[in-house]
Amino acid sequence: MRQNIILLFIVLIFFTACGKKAGQPVTENTLFTNAIVSNNLDYAKINEASGLDAGIVNKGKFWTHNDSGGDPEVYLIDSLGKHVGTVILEGLVNRDWEDITVGTGPEKDKSYVYVAEIGDNNAVHDVKYIYRFEEPLLQQDQVLTITAIDTIAFQFDDGKRDSEALMIDDATSDLYIFSKREKQISLYTLPFPQRTDTFLIATKQLTMELTQIVAADFNVVTGEVLLKNYDSVYYWKRNEAESIVELLRNKAQTLPYEPEPQGESICFDPHGKGYYTVSEEAKGVKPALLFYKRNLINENDK
Repeated sequence: MRQNIILLFIVLIFFTACGKKAGQPVTENTLFTNAIVSNNLDYAKINEASGLDAGIVNKGKFWTHNDSGGDPEVYLIDSLGKHVGTVILEGLVNRDWEDITVGTGPEKDKSYVYVAEIGDNNAVHDVKYIYRFEEPLLQQDQVLTITAIDTIAFQFDDGKRDSEALMIDDATSDLYIFSKREKQISLYTLPFPQRTDTFLIATKQLTMELTQIVAADFNVVTGEVLLKNYDSVYYWKRNEAESIVELLRNKAQTLPYEPEPQGESICFDPHGKGYYTVSEEAKGVKPALLFYKRNLINENDK
């Protein structure tokens, strides 16, 4: 009897070990920590945050905006979620602004803010728009009206699409747009220079085994990409030889994500120390800026 018990114990150990060796998914990602709350947003007008990106001129600050129907404004906040300033985009209407990115553009020594008018829940709009303006340096509590705005008008090459995620490659100024609602979403590109005197065609580059993608960001220094949907954050890191399209053909890693009531925004920390998310105000929960810190592996990561 005792020998049978010992034998059973050995068998259990064997199968447990085999199970661990069989490639079970790792539930704890060691690249980044779990979320750190950086305080609720303190500006009541930011109640449907649907885009987030780090400023370049405004170091240590972040640009955001509201979803469809909001005022034609973008807001600058700090890393604690406190409101710094507001830019009014004169003459525009927020039909369905869904993302924002900051990066290079027509003049290489300047940074630009790109606001993506790309949402289309029912796929009824033939033309989508990306609004581009030079990033201004804002002082505390400043409200600035801007009229010098470029309009990049485009259509998807395979029909009407709802999309909510935009990112830029600062090395090339190429724009990347991700569709949202398909079971397998698509990646489209608008290569630089993006003309503003005609309609452009956003060209489909690949189909991805993801769905409901609502935000994106690319860090040109580290070669890292973030995508998110309502449940997960996806991560890629490229080698020097890969283009962004080639990189995104690879399988993503899944990063830590604290579920938000309506989380539609993500961006890297400007110094590569982690990433941020922020949600719309929903289900009685105030929007908060969440930070996921990068774990330092060695001295080169500091």
